[in-house]
Amino acid sequence: MKNNGLKRSDYQVLGLYFILSVIVIVVNNTYGGHSIGKIVLGPLPYLVTTIPLVGIFYLWLIPKYIVKSQNYILFFILTITSLIVFGYLYLSLLYWMEYISIKNYPLFPNAILKSLDAAVDGVGLPLGILLAKKHFENEILIGNLRELQKKNEDELSQAQVNSELLFKNLDLFKSIKQTVFSKKRDYKKRFVIKKTTGLLLLDSSNLSVVEAMGDSCKLIDVEGKVHLFSQNISKVLETLDPKDFFRINRSQIINIDHIVNIENHFKNRLLLQMKGVSEKMMTSSSKTSDFRLWLEEH
Repeated sequence: MKNNGLKRSDYQVLGLYFILSVIVIVVNNTYGGHSIGKIVLGPLPYLVTTIPLVGIFYLWLIPKYIVKSQNYILFFILTITSLIVFGYLYLSLLYWMEYISIKNYPLFPNAILKSLDAAVDGVGLPLGILLAKKHFENEILIGNLRELQKKNEDELSQAQVNSELLFKNLDLFKSIKQTVFSKKRDYKKRFVIKKTTGLLLLDSSNLSVVEAMGDSCKLIDVEGKVHLFSQNISKVLETLDPKDFFRINRSQIINIDHIVNIENHFKNRLLLQMKGVSEKMMTSSSKTSDFRLWLEEH
């Protein structure tokens, strides 16, 4: 039992005990026919000897020699010595206050036995109360710790179950994500263009620029040939691979493989020279920063 000194509750218990003891001593002396002075001062020898003796045992002897070092022989010697000293002090105070006749005052070796008897009688009950109180407090504390440990173990077990479910769901999500993204989207490899003489196949790789033209658009190839296409520019953009094609403004899409030159322009814009196109293309202010990032990534 580790002793950390007297607590507030210990003082309250001891205070109540000694108050009751004083009342008992006063009542006993009253019925014994003692004078008022002796009745009032009657508890003094008991309090002067018992309180320090309880403190010595509870705060020093038991913690140091029983709990810490477990030196039982030294504890026994110091216990006997303390009991004799304080017991003899108690008897001396009683003699001084004339509660004991000089004729009945014990002499050696009876003085030692009387001192031991008086000290044990005085210190036994309050010390026993303190030790019992400490024991039951420790038992309650141990019980609370066990309940807390069980609660923590249950929470830890639940947390482990939740973490396992989380990782399973995470693995499932990764699997689904991998499945979804592993299926590479099939972008348009060629355009089928209607001509008066028949159909023309234009490979996407040979497409340099797409320009909006109302609800349709113009496809300009690397040779500078212009082909009309019946879909609008937004629909065409959805069919093109974003790694190769970028919409630089509202009305133009360019192919990164056919950029001839890039120049800086005012208001954070860029001028692009495209293969097959004589006029330079200009990025919009809102698209320029994204276009720069796209160039670096692709």
